[in-house]
Amino acid sequence: METWRLLRGCGRPAENMALDAAIAWGVGEGYAPPTLRLYRWEPAAVSLGYAQHHAAPVDLAACARAGLAVVRRPTGGRAVLHAGDVTYAVAVPRRGAWADRSVAASCRVFHEAVAAGLRRLGVPVQISGPQPSRGGRGGALCFATVSTHEITVEGRKLVGSAQRRFRRAILQHGSIPLTLDRNRLAALVPQGSGTDAVALAAAMTSVAEVLGGAADREAVEAALVAGFAATLGVRFAPLGLAPEEASLARRLEMALAPGPGDPEGTAETLAFSIP
Repeated sequence: METWRLLRGCGRPAENMALDAAIAWGVGEGYAPPTLRLYRWEPAAVSLGYAQHHAAPVDLAACARAGLAVVRRPTGGRAVLHAGDVTYAVAVPRRGAWADRSVAASCRVFHEAVAAGLRRLGVPVQISGPQPSRGGRGGALCFATVSTHEITVEGRKLVGSAQRRFRRAILQHGSIPLTLDRNRLAALVPQGSGTDAVALAAAMTSVAEVLGGAADREAVEAALVAGFAATLGVRFAPLGLAPEEASLARRLEMALAPGPGDPEGTAETLAFSIP
């Protein structure tokens, strides 16, 4: 049985994204085994997909008024509000069992693992079937629309996910809202975008909403670990960062840190160009 590394924690927005990029690199280079990282954000923040245009997705002034940092993820997808969610990052090397898996196939495996974990808590999740291509439509928010093979409850998105493939590693991100404030989320996109709290009520949900009560973070994280272990046939060990990963993470965080008049730091030019 293969042993995967399990990391848990809480980090600053730039720190979280730098760590995930460094972990993907470390796993790809063989400094560390495949890794599942579960974490939260302190303070709350908005993350943008690495290819999202910085001027369009969210209202930066509204984010600033709400005290929300804006950072760029090393994975794709659309804008996500990280406030009261469990974020997961999974990194695997592009060799062995993962060498020939397509984007769709690898996403499906990761989503099955997450779904298996959530079902342990009594969350009646489904994995969506083929969806029409958005073709650039659907707004700036990840949770505003459902894509193919996403985790839903009664047609509403519960988990937002995105993937990025590097030369030697695959990195997948996911956000699982424990609670949500649709008004707060809708206020972060430019007016006239067509995304409001009413539209989000039809598009997304949270663990607490589905279960009809409080969602316990530790219980959700434990269920996710169990879901990955059972689905992938692996066991987890609480290993730390390799020195090489820690060094790269520090350098990336410095590059991502916001500067004066630059809410995203230099992530736009950095583009997480790890091998």
